[in-house]
Amino acid sequence: LVGSEMCIRDRFYYVHRPEGSPELKHEGLMPTGPLPESVDFPLLKPDKKTDKFDVVVFSDPQPRSNRELDYIRDDVVSELVGTDAAFGITLGDIMYNDLSLYDRYNEIVSAAGIPFYNVPGNHDMNFDAEDDRFALETFRRHFGPSYYAFEYGKVSFIVLDDVEWMGEDEEKGTGNYRGKLGNRQTAWIENYLEHVSSDRLIVLTMHIPLYNQGDPAEDVNVIDRDDLFDLLKDRKHLLAVAGHMHLIEQCDLDGTVGWMGDQRFQQVTCGAVSGSWWSGPRDERAIPSTDQRDGVPNGYHIFSFNGNRYTQRFKPADFDDDYQIRISSPAGKFKLSSEDGIDVVANVFNGNEQS
Repeated sequence: LVGSEMCIRDRFYYVHRPEGSPELKHEGLMPTGPLPESVDFPLLKPDKKTDKFDVVVFSDPQPRSNRELDYIRDDVVSELVGTDAAFGITLGDIMYNDLSLYDRYNEIVSAAGIPFYNVPGNHDMNFDAEDDRFALETFRRHFGPSYYAFEYGKVSFIVLDDVEWMGEDEEKGTGNYRGKLGNRQTAWIENYLEHVSSDRLIVLTMHIPLYNQGDPAEDVNVIDRDDLFDLLKDRKHLLAVAGHMHLIEQCDLDGTVGWMGDQRFQQVTCGAVSGSWWSGPRDERAIPSTDQRDGVPNGYHIFSFNGNRYTQRFKPADFDDDYQIRISSPAGKFKLSSEDGIDVVANVFNGNEQS
């Protein structure tokens, strides 16, 4: 949304900070003063009511500098100008610690011409905050609340803040965090779900995955996910979408990770816009190749919704849509007559056990 009039008209939140944020390296919220007699928001009817729509999903753009903001602009956002998607969602690590870059990032992403909703990540925090309470004050200044919900078509999107900052630590530094929702957020989710009909698809968007297949550590798993699972166990239509890992992973949550519902609950850990943190040799555009940790190109996902059903696909940056596999071995060509005993190693970018 561009222009102050549009921003004010479409603002969906009010963050109450009577005395403002504490003093932080990156500016937080200005004092709001006493709570107003009423806090009012407009209810806007969409121009075209539809149950069929696309959503662009970014994860971990993670620029450290203006040069890396240029990479985001030229490698990813440029090919989204004129997109037919209804809106976008960024799954955290919008920045790589330097929160002063938020304004230019927002200016660049606005060129896509669609609204973007934002999820906080572990690199979006105020690391000089004493604890988690004020760890997202700069995020709130630029994007609003750290957790919230909105609805489009027959889908209810729940944006989660699942990164708990545990304060400065000499040994862990900026890594002193863990995946956690907390009682206050869980209570809010419970209250919100009371108003969501059972036929709607619930999409949970977050930074740290609820469950990580390869690592049980607290900084890559949500340690209190059982509380969330208990609220969702009777829901019919569910999807969890996360980032953080700089690779692509699909899994169906089940009893081994605490999910006790009868219905399918898929989690998609999305690939990173920044790939492997904007690293690697540069191409003719002077943009790093930055393949992700699993050898997949950097890029983003597109989720397509039709009623309460969904499909999703991965779009590698600066490649055609149908570029979805890399064969790394054998190199070159070989004869059909010599195929016996040859192992073919293929990287299927957005694959799972059914691929």
